[in-house]
Amino acid sequence: MNVTPDTQTVWIDLSLIDVPSQARAHSPDQLESLAQSMGKDKQLQNIIVVPKGDRYEVIAGIGRTLAAKRLGWEKVRAVVRDGLSPFAQLYVTAAENDEREDVNPFDRAALYKRMQEAGGLDVRGLAKALGKDETVVGRFLSLADMDPSVKESLARARLSMTHLREIMRLNEPNDQISIGEACAKGDWPVKKLKSEVDKRVKDASPGLPPPSPMGRGAGGEADPFQKVWEEAKKDASHPKAIEVEYPRKGQWVFKVTASEGEEITGLLDALNTLHTSLNLYRHNK
Repeated sequence: MNVTPDTQTVWIDLSLIDVPSQARAHSPDQLESLAQSMGKDKQLQNIIVVPKGDRYEVIAGIGRTLAAKRLGWEKVRAVVRDGLSPFAQLYVTAAENDEREDVNPFDRAALYKRMQEAGGLDVRGLAKALGKDETVVGRFLSLADMDPSVKESLARARLSMTHLREIMRLNEPNDQISIGEACAKGDWPVKKLKSEVDKRVKDASPGLPPPSPMGRGAGGEADPFQKVWEEAKKDASHPKAIEVEYPRKGQWVFKVTASEGEEITGLLDALNTLHTSLNLYRHNK
């Protein structure tokens, strides 16, 4: 993807440079370490900015910008990129984040979500634009859709994506928060966390009632996601068979029979749409 339509390198007054409100957070320790390095070695890498009226906004190099301000510098060396679309600006930020090993998964998830919205893309389209595996991108978008209180708590815990995938198997936000905090405090390996999640999943599902017909809940109530699923399913590539079970409130089981790879891929898009709608419904209840 070409994201450099008008580029020039200049020295810019720090007083004219703004940091986006949704920029990924840098801890005081990270900024102190970076400031010490820049104080010794000066600015080794340009920041990247875009014009915003008579000011500029950083799209890559936020840590360097904040460290330079901490050091009391008056100017920084910057590459100015004019004419970038909102999606292209976020793409530049994502490209820099890919070079960092310390990016919190929730920061990456939020960025992918903003890119998806800015580009009007489905999971497959975003994955293609990023040059990443569709499954990986989908997992980050699932993080972005988690309950806000869960995201805040788990972001502070700074758990790995592998840990977070296990925690996402739990349905209730309080369970996700409590096990995430316990995991971080006890420095649990993934194997230990998986075992604890398995126990909670089993305890939350004793004596499930028989599966109920599509469109009805376990207690006979109308399934609020039937219409969502029917709409999402239209985007699938005509799978041979779809069977839906609703064994308990908040849990849907989809059994799919398909013989072609294209059919499976189409269903992935449909299921992602359903997952997003489910989370939005849950958050707005």
